[in-house]
Amino acid sequence: MKRVAKILGLGGAMLVYIALLSILVNSIVLKATVMRSSVVKSWLGESGIYTAIVNEQANRSEIQQSQVEGAVQLTADDIASAMRDAYDPSGLQKDAENVIDGVYAWLDGSASSPQYNVDFSKRQMAFADQLTQNIAKKVDSLPACESDGTYSSKNFTLFSSTCLPAGVSAVPQLTNFEKGIIDQPQLFPEVVYSGSDLKVKDASGSSVSVATALSWLPKTYKVASYLPYVLGVLVLLIITVFVLFSSSKRYGLRRVAHGLTFVGALTTLAGLALGPLYSTVVGTPVNFLGLDEGYTSTIVNPILKLICSTYSRDFLVIGLSMITPALVIYGALIFTRKKITVVDAEPSELSANEIPMSNDELSVPDIGTKTDQPQAATELPAEETSFTQENLPNSISENQPTTESNFRVKAQPPQRPVTRRPPMIQG
Repeated sequence: MKRVAKILGLGGAMLVYIALLSILVNSIVLKATVMRSSVVKSWLGESGIYTAIVNEQANRSEIQQSQVEGAVQLTADDIASAMRDAYDPSGLQKDAENVIDGVYAWLDGSASSPQYNVDFSKRQMAFADQLTQNIAKKVDSLPACESDGTYSSKNFTLFSSTCLPAGVSAVPQLTNFEKGIIDQPQLFPEVVYSGSDLKVKDASGSSVSVATALSWLPKTYKVASYLPYVLGVLVLLIITVFVLFSSSKRYGLRRVAHGLTFVGALTTLAGLALGPLYSTVVGTPVNFLGLDEGYTSTIVNPILKLICSTYSRDFLVIGLSMITPALVIYGALIFTRKKITVVDAEPSELSANEIPMSNDELSVPDIGTKTDQPQAATELPAEETSFTQENLPNSISENQPTTESNFRVKAQPPQRPVTRRPPMIQG
């Protein structure tokens, strides 16, 4: 009964051991990636999102204007160039990293809520000024009107006139145009963003701050940061149990190697599969989180590609680092197999020749014991029955002394006795 309980206990410990190893792998990967602000910053920076988001937004921007066919046209290129000049990628990256630092400061307990401040007012004014300058260049390139006629100072407009009347200045209309750009809510719904603006909806549908709605998140983040260390200690304890409580230390080490090999192989396969998985699931332009195809292909997909690449690399490194010690253990067990003794080895580890035999199987009759069985009719010559150095059996080493105590003769089947009959008398 104790043996059955021991087997069940070790089997349960093996399952717990594999589960803890799997959780340990994922906790290490999380701690090395999304739980580090530097990694998130590198994902955003290397993906080219700061340049792509400006270009994508510039291509989609629509400025409402009363425009008819004229020499001066406000084109998408004018808007895109103005946005690229005002919203430079380096400035956007600085603002984004400021937000990331503020969020992670709240997660690790350094702040009671996300703390950041992003001011777009200067960029908004720079965009309107740059766009106005682009229009002013086109107005200055208008030819002078040959006569006042229809094109007088009273009816001159920026986007309908084909010439510039003499003595007419376009500055007032350009100023109004710039002011209209700044005041358009479609382009700039907010000028200043802070941590208090980061809100989510609660169960009742009301908007509340993230610090209030997700008050449990900093505690979870702190627990997750210590989880790899706790799991590592538990794994070491289970390894100790295997070595000490298995029927032999070799058998305990073999259990340890089995668990490392199983989890390491799964982790390595996961790392290898992340590349094809990315190409299959998110590698094609599709709607993602409500975003259309353009935002998905230029912004979301590059970030996801970097995330998959990072996780693939980490899984491969951890998986191979688990398989390597397992192979070392297997190799040590193989090279030391000949040194197994009956006391330390498992029955399954002994070959048929190494299994001890009972006394009955080893017993042989002593060559000096007398027997009452009748002797054979013919006796071998003296030179064949005597044990000399020349006619010793092959199983006896030549270096051993030729004493009777060194011989172990295998039991031979009894020979049929032969009885001599007296010679017949003829007469």
